[in-house]
Amino acid sequence: VGRVTCARLYQAGTWRARSATVVALVGVVGCVVWSALVARHDRVGSLSVVLGIAAIVAGTAVVTIRGKNDVSASFLVVILAAAFLGPASAFVVAVLAEVSSCRVIPTRPRAFIINVFASGLTALLAGTIVRQVGADQHSAAFYLLLAGLAAGAFELCWEILAPLWIATYGDRQSFQRDHLRAYA
Repeated sequence: VGRVTCARLYQAGTWRARSATVVALVGVVGCVVWSALVARHDRVGSLSVVLGIAAIVAGTAVVTIRGKNDVSASFLVVILAAAFLGPASAFVVAVLAEVSSCRVIPTRPRAFIINVFASGLTALLAGTIVRQVGADQHSAAFYLLLAGLAAGAFELCWEILAPLWIATYGDRQSFQRDHLRAYA
């Protein structure tokens, strides 16, 4: 999942940067409430442990691409959690991946909040979509849904990050260029 880690987050210090942080923080609180409301419907078991460990591994395996973008395979683990466990579990997996990636790549608190919001909201939406569709987990339609959700989750995460990045940095062209490079 795309991440914001640049030290310029604190240097900006403008009202737009602070506003972006407040929006992300409110979003994280909303995600926690949403997760708490739907948690009782999630399937919790041995797969939860496996995907939790996978999220930690994916987070610690984060890499920097072209010196600017930090990406990991955590979105794949999030999609698997959304598909096989539920939205709340997918949210927990997303948070685990973000926390573990911060152990590898120093991330400012503002950037962490923005990243948790983007990946957490994406996880909750993916899990909710899978639950609402209710496709048989052994059907081709289910696997097509997963493929679409993986692509959609990756894009949605960038679309959530974009306005927060631009509000923080004020550099729309840099974000658009980095966004296109992430797909290369």
